[in-house]
Amino acid sequence: MAGKKHTFLERVANLETSREADPPFDRMVKRSAISADPGLYPRLFDALVGHLLVWYGLPASKSAAQWEWAPLYRLEREIDPHYFVQRQISDRLAECPPLDPERSKAISGILAAYFRWRRQGLRTTGPEPLVSLEDCENWCAIFPSSMAWQALDVLRAVGLYPLGSAAAYRAHRRFSDGAFTPDYSPSTLRQWQAECVALSEITGLEAHRYDFMAAAFAEEFHPLGLEGTCGEIPRCDVCLLRRHCAWAASEHHSDAGPLELLAQVRRGGLQDLPTGALLRVFLEPLDGAQGIEQFLESGSLRRLADRTLAELEELVGREGGRPERLKVLFEICRRFNEDRIVAGDTIRGAADVFAHFRIRMRDIKQEQFFLIMLDAKRRLLGEVTVSQGTLDHTPVHPRDVYAPAIRERASSVLIVHNHPTGDPTPSKDDINVTKRLADAGAVIGIPLLDHVIIGEERYFSLSENGLMNF
Repeated sequence: MAGKKHTFLERVANLETSREADPPFDRMVKRSAISADPGLYPRLFDALVGHLLVWYGLPASKSAAQWEWAPLYRLEREIDPHYFVQRQISDRLAECPPLDPERSKAISGILAAYFRWRRQGLRTTGPEPLVSLEDCENWCAIFPSSMAWQALDVLRAVGLYPLGSAAAYRAHRRFSDGAFTPDYSPSTLRQWQAECVALSEITGLEAHRYDFMAAAFAEEFHPLGLEGTCGEIPRCDVCLLRRHCAWAASEHHSDAGPLELLAQVRRGGLQDLPTGALLRVFLEPLDGAQGIEQFLESGSLRRLADRTLAELEELVGREGGRPERLKVLFEICRRFNEDRIVAGDTIRGAADVFAHFRIRMRDIKQEQFFLIMLDAKRRLLGEVTVSQGTLDHTPVHPRDVYAPAIRERASSVLIVHNHPTGDPTPSKDDINVTKRLADAGAVIGIPLLDHVIIGEERYFSLSENGLMNF
């Protein structure tokens, strides 16, 4: 129909990648005896307990299942669903590691609801692993409402396929409403199931198949060889639905979470975001993130980079190595524009020396003096830090300069130092030091070719300015 606005599921179903999802889906739902398997319920119970331990922050390793939580795993064999009292579950929990009352009550309540559910179990699954809407609803009723979507993961863990992929729903909400991370609640689960059923009634294909196609589009089935683009971090730059997607067309948000900020890298336009928002990618989860953003409102990123680790801790806390990660980030940023010369490269003049040192020396607060050693073809043999001084003075002795040069069998040398003031104009002391070193080099037989002084954004070469004719 002309002018019809196609839904997310309709557009996904028309993708070539969705047609590629049909064979894997058919393999997953091939006729089998899964519902008649006598081992289904023990496996389902083991998966349930394992998920509960993870959800409530308890050890869920294989050894924990065999030892600390073994009394809980034995319940499936010990309890008759038709004749049980909740006290049986409480007694087994008491044999496990101590739990706080809140978690103990929650786990006990879910397990009791499970055994009541077991009186009827999965009634309508039939010979295929597709779980009907009625059974999905009955299963989710075992859990607190906040766990509606999570509850379906337990069914998937034993090879069943319920209708309701959280990843598929996430991609749908991004496409339709521009919500990067949607609300996962019982009502949104029912809404998503209704979307799949509505299209199924029009086309005659299984509702589960549409859910599967959308999940594949949301990168849920990479192990099956299905390529998706709308994963946790969507690949908008290669997505075939981008021009119809509400999130891809939305404005950049500086208050977005770290995953959404990373997604904006794929979408482009990061230059529109404030620096504080970009730093949150490296620092989340971060309570009180406004501290660093307030600092950046009145100070530059370079001023932040000058802060000590202790000062950074006051801004971002110590958790997760945040201050250290910031220091690593600043070092990476500092090196980005470097054009360092490596051993074997030819040095053609002072401009090469400046490119090699300018970023490294730009923010140093005291004078540093370097020696560059060259072979007979003016190729770099190596560099040495000769001395480090005060804000405006660096003590240099010819012995400290020429000892490394002799050791490395250098044919000639250059000397380099910085002016923390930013002005590279040589002082009288700079010229006197250069003369002394040039005289020493003439005696030793290793000539001094130049003395390059590095300022903030420019350099001064004594050789280029005719000040090496002693």
